[in-house]
Amino acid sequence: MKFSSLVSFAGFIVLFVAVAVIWYALSRLGVFAKIEQTVGLVTYSKNHPGTNAAAWFSARRWLGYAALIGAINAVLFTALSTIGAALYNLITSLTGGIEVTLKETD
Repeated sequence: MKFSSLVSFAGFIVLFVAVAVIWYALSRLGVFAKIEQTVGLVTYSKNHPGTNAAAWFSARRWLGYAALIGAINAVLFTALSTIGAALYNLITSLTGGIEVTLKETD
C-alpha cells in the first residue's frame, strides 16, 4: 500500500505538471483566443451577442480539473493495487504459486 500510494502521488504530480505545461503552451500560442473567437462568431445572432467562451479556458478551471482527476486517480490506484496484491497473495497461498530459481552460468 505504501509503494502504490507513493507511485500514485508521483503520477498525480506528473499529471498536474503536464496539464499546466500544455495549458501554458496553448495559451501562449493563442489557441484559446482563436477558439473563443470562433465560438463567439458561431453563436452570434442579431439579438444575442454570442457566447463568451473565455471562462472555459481559464487556468484555474483546467488545473482544478487536473487536481480533481489526479486525486481520484491516486485514491483509486492505491485502493485497487492494495486489493490486487491481497488477492494475488491469497491465490498464491491457495494454489502454491510459481517458484522460480535462478542459476548463475559458469
